Amino acid sequence: MSHSFVEQLESRTFLSITPATPASPTGGVFNDPTIQADRQAVEDAAHQLRTDVRSGRSTIRADQQAVRTEFKNLIDDKGADAVKTALQPLLDQLRTDEKAKNKALRTAVKDLSAAKRTWTKTLLADLKAWRHARVSGDDQSAIDAAKKKLDDDKAAAKSALDPIRDNLLAVKDKWRPIITADHDAIQNKLEDLDPALKPLYAKLDADASSLETKLSDDQKSLADATDKLKTDLQNLKNPTANA
Repeated sequence: MSHSFVEQLESRTFLSITPATPASPTGGVFNDPTIQADRQAVEDAAHQLRTDVRSGRSTIRADQQAVRTEFKNLIDDKGADAVKTALQPLLDQLRTDEKAKNKALRTAVKDLSAAKRTWTKTLLADLKAWRHARVSGDDQSAIDAAKKKLDDDKAAAKSALDPIRDNLLAVKDKWRPIITADHDAIQNKLEDLDPALKPLYAKLDADASSLETKLSDDQKSLADATDKLKTDLQNLKNPTANA
């Protein structure tokens, strides 16, 4: 089941998306037919994205409501205690895995935060020394030495932080399929208890997957239209650049 995408969709702010176009003055390059067409393409792409988000949210919420309604029917039919007893071992496993995942994430995040604090102090000191060398009238060799230390420490910071970031990603990658399997096990048990839930879950999954693809395509269309506008503006302002 597409749990993560459904949750992300609910928290996204796509409805606030506005075309990333410059403010339109009364004249100049914005009177150019190509630029006007580009701006319209950006506005159309943004409108399509907003429309699909609204429509998709409505569909997903309707699917979720259908599942909730049928789940209530299951409770009414078999009793809350019976359903809870059937689900409890699976819920316990999910809770255990969630706790383990969160503990591992907290450790990884703590390690990354500590390393970033250490390197931030070092780089700020380097930057301060470089600025001091430039404004205090030091000779060029002192300025170059301060700049070299800053550059070397930047590279060292990246080398030190990259493995810690990779570890954080590895923790997420490790637990993602485990938590997904826990959710799937709960869903499968519910479908065993009430077969009427199976097509409802299937529709929710299909609609979520379809919407995810549609929004990805919409976002690409918006990005492509915005890039074309930027490129055409640049070419119009600097016609010799691509000559």
